[in-house]
Amino acid sequence: MTFPRRVRCYSMIYMSLMLMAILCPVCPASVPERVRTRQKRALPAIYLGAVVSQQVFNYLVAAYGAAVVAAAGVKIANRIRAASRNRDNHSCRGNSGWCRPKCARYEREYTANLGVCGRNKCCIPK
Repeated sequence: MTFPRRVRCYSMIYMSLMLMAILCPVCPASVPERVRTRQKRALPAIYLGAVVSQQVFNYLVAAYGAAVVAAAGVKIANRIRAASRNRDNHSCRGNSGWCRPKCARYEREYTANLGVCGRNKCCIPK
């Protein structure tokens, strides 16, 4: 069962789209192509010889290029790099401890309930 009003409406929409495609073509030859040149940008002075995090380093390489970042002496912080590898960071001992590979000086290792932290240690305040 067809509905003449809907068929007529859809055919009018379809015809108008066809006419727009025929009468208003987008000509790529008429649009002048913009010449893209890679401009050398200087790294901001604050980053010269700086130690930055992994995310900032990745941003600098993407924005300025690896050669410019290496020439400026930008380095990645070891502590941040090592900490970002440890993905097992959650609480233990009823939210009073924290799972870490090594406990800090102001913490002690909680030895009960060893399955919570896996291969890490449950570190609680002294």
